[in-house]
Amino acid sequence: MASNILMPASGQTAAESLITQWFVEEGDPVKRGDILFEIETDKATMGVESFAAGVVLKICHKAGDSVIAGSVVAVVGKEEEAPSLPEESDDEYLPIVKDEWTAAKDESPPPAGTSPTHADSQPTAPHLPVGAALASPKARKTAREHGVDIAALYAKQLRPVKAEDILGSITAKSFAEGPAHSPAPYTLLPLGAMRRTIARNMLGSVQSAPQFHLSVATDMKKLAAVRAQLNVKLIPDKIKLSVNDLLIKALCCAVKKVPLINASYSDDGIRLYHHVNVGVATAVEDGLLVPVIHNVGSLSLKALAQKSAELISLAKSGKLSLDQMKGGTITISNLGMHGTDRFTAILNPPESAILAVGRIIDTPVGRDGRVTLRPMMDITATFDHRVVDGAAGARFMTCLRELIETPPLMLLD
Repeated sequence: MASNILMPASGQTAAESLITQWFVEEGDPVKRGDILFEIETDKATMGVESFAAGVVLKICHKAGDSVIAGSVVAVVGKEEEAPSLPEESDDEYLPIVKDEWTAAKDESPPPAGTSPTHADSQPTAPHLPVGAALASPKARKTAREHGVDIAALYAKQLRPVKAEDILGSITAKSFAEGPAHSPAPYTLLPLGAMRRTIARNMLGSVQSAPQFHLSVATDMKKLAAVRAQLNVKLIPDKIKLSVNDLLIKALCCAVKKVPLINASYSDDGIRLYHHVNVGVATAVEDGLLVPVIHNVGSLSLKALAQKSAELISLAKSGKLSLDQMKGGTITISNLGMHGTDRFTAILNPPESAILAVGRIIDTPVGRDGRVTLRPMMDITATFDHRVVDGAAGARFMTCLRELIETPPLMLLD
């Protein structure tokens, strides 16, 4: 009997995944465990394996399609078998975010065509996350084919969307625009899963946490000298310490002095974490990923440099797993290599602090009654004011600057 290959669930925040590429074609033989296609989730990319052996009888979705978890993507079976595919229903409604639908699933949406009995009694849609919608599989397919925003249509009609609603909206739009409608004066770039996640998380960050910023200018001369000496010693191991590695080490030492920085806010209280798990913001082709170096305090500088280089490489190659991005307690974002002097970063929830690091610039500085050029670097921290007050943030930043400007202090921890 032929086996249906289903789109796997990609996590708690998305019920759809984007197919980025296929590695097989219809008619190709496959074994159990062969990678059939690759998907992009809201966090990373991953390959989907075949759990059956045989021949690819049918490919139901092409590269570039966004497919709901649980939908049939391909059919594998014996060469003489005919694929049996479930018909697309226009009566079964699926929410975009399945895990968040549980609390609202008992609420019955108003039937089509009904109207409120009182002027002040307006129909309301069931409680769903922002941008979510109830729609039938057939409606979703029709919306994808015609480029219709199914979430906007759901919000407008306040009931589950059917395929006929999609076609009706297309007709209404065409009538309103008329034949003389001119093309839009812009290029529309499609939103990938990663960009949608970044947008959702950053908006949620500024809406949920009151944020404030503190900056320090640090003299990098001694740290640069220590780095150069250590890298000479590490040549046989083919390891190279980056400035970021030393900053992460200094950050970890400073957290030990001001533990409240390594915490997060919850309704039950402030969670003070026992380990410092540092997220390293890494620019990738389609956006930003934040791999996490766990328990930095237990790592030597050598091990820290190895782990950091490994995770950044995986992020840039699109092979970072979801587990390698979980559990961060504080984040560092370094744009110095891109020529940025200074900037402020948005918190990465639920963390209470993020460091924004600029480039090293030779700057005139007054020392001992004289003006001299020093290699200075600006570090700006963003804090969650629900957890960290100004004085605590200032102590942390002062301690961080002292560790950077006097590197041997890091050995005392």
